Amino acid sequence: MKNAVFCLMAALLLMVSCSEPASYERFIKSSDTDSLGRFCYEFDLDTAAVYDISVYTRIDACGKGVQWHGDIRMDAIWTSPSGNQFFETVYIPRKEFTSRLSIESDCVVRYRSGIRPDEAGLWNLMLALPELTGAEGFRGMGIKITLWERIN
Repeated sequence: MKNAVFCLMAALLLMVSCSEPASYERFIKSSDTDSLGRFCYEFDLDTAAVYDISVYTRIDACGKGVQWHGDIRMDAIWTSPSGNQFFETVYIPRKEFTSRLSIESDCVVRYRSGIRPDEAGLWNLMLALPELTGAEGFRGMGIKITLWERIN
């Protein structure tokens, strides 16, 4: 009986370990952008799934080059697996930045929710934050893609 329970538990653990990850996350340092100062991400999306996408950053509050008064502009260029491109500009509300100990500011904001791609495969996303590019204290940009729902 103990062997049967052990085998069942081992089989369940193997099934869980072989399943698709629930999220993809990558942070790119400011020093690792492309020649135009864009943060370039590549990730695999499936047409049988729905995703939430968040972006995050950290800015040293003492950075001399980080000065802004309104929302932060973020330019996005999406490239589908077949090469189709989509451009958009969104704004990250200034109120989304939270200060910690007056040393740095963090921001995590949902960029898109409930995305169901029309093409499966490797997608590319290039993000640019013109107000922050090259600013002292701007550490970089991260993206988190979370599997929200699998559609059968």
